[in-house]
Amino acid sequence: MTMRKTLITAPTTEPVTLNDAKAFARIDCSEDDFLVSSFITQAREYAENYTNRKYGSQVWELTLDASEIAKCIKLEEFDVQSVNSITVYDEDNVSSVIPTDEYDAYNNRILFDLGTYDLRLLDSMVINYTVGGESTPDQVKLAIMQMVATWYENREALVSGTITAMVDGSVMANLSGYMIYSV
Repeated sequence: MTMRKTLITAPTTEPVTLNDAKAFARIDCSEDDFLVSSFITQAREYAENYTNRKYGSQVWELTLDASEIAKCIKLEEFDVQSVNSITVYDEDNVSSVIPTDEYDAYNNRILFDLGTYDLRLLDSMVINYTVGGESTPDQVKLAIMQMVATWYENREALVSGTITAMVDGSVMANLSGYMIYSV
């Protein structure tokens, strides 16, 4: 498969503020604000990858080849807020935006009939969509703050016996209740 996802617009705010992360990690100085902010972003991305959800409103594009297009397209992301546009490209490389009344979107699925479109073979369709909500569960916020505090105090992998880890079990426990499993 050659479908590709591209982040178009990252979240404008993180689910955990700099002040909250610093208070949780007991960081009193402001010299490391950039580092802590970067840890917050990395921790959110870790939580997103672990749970298969997005935290904070984000715009993504999914590009598909003609062979990947079916009557029902399942987006890899859950918590889809809106499908912003679906653009198709014909054999002459002319683009057309599919009108919203020609498809139905249900959370992470799009249903439509492309019978009238002659699509080029590669990069035939681009779906632009918004995922993530404005509300992040408290347990996910706690997991993000735990990761920030751990990474701030331990700038390298933690070693426990013979096991090396960058994230401890309490983080996983906080995130596991929000996981979406894909089949």
